[in-house]
Amino acid sequence: MLSGIPPLRLSPIEIMHALHRYREAVWLASSGAAGDGFSIVLRYAIRFVRLLVLLSVWEMVVASRDLASVPVLGTVQTYTLVAGAFGIFVEARTDLGAAIWDGRIAT
Repeated sequence: MLSGIPPLRLSPIEIMHALHRYREAVWLASSGAAGDGFSIVLRYAIRFVRLLVLLSVWEMVVASRDLASVPVLGTVQTYTLVAGAFGIFVEARTDLGAAIWDGRIAT
């Protein structure tokens, strides 16, 4: 237990009542991505298929190099899975090209 932080002494019913107050905020925040409709489902389906293809490609590459005795496949596939899941958070994309083209950046 961390020193200085009191333990949570709420019953499950009290926790549900406390969370009930934030229901509207949670609903608005979660419906933002869902408001795109079918395109968001298609985007995630394409990412999922791409990840499956990457995992199978790594399996073929490791099998062709005769590295079956070395635990390389599991490590590489784990790295690929983590990169596919969390890569969007560290991906740096800007609209600088579009801003220059539109004239939003003046010289």
